[in-house]
Amino acid sequence: MPRTATAPPTNPDHWSASRWSGRLGQLRRQGRADDDPDVVQCERALDYVRCIDTLNDSRRSLGDAAVDSLTAALRRRVEELEVTP
Repeated sequence: MPRTATAPPTNPDHWSASRWSGRLGQLRRQGRADDDPDVVQCERALDYVRCIDTLNDSRRSLGDAAVDSLTAALRRRVEELEVTP
């Protein structure tokens, strides 16, 4: 039976960093350019997943007060950003 490609999820949380990285590698082997929408999606998803992983790894050492401050800082930063699709 032929193998069918799995479409990437729209939410970057649905795949791990290694899965996004594997997809990006596959796209690169196909010769896809930096501005290809699929490449851009993978790079954005990788950035997102890596940030979340870093936050999760640091959560215990930060403590509740620092997590609250970080959450507030992230909210302020998001308000400053222009988000592009």
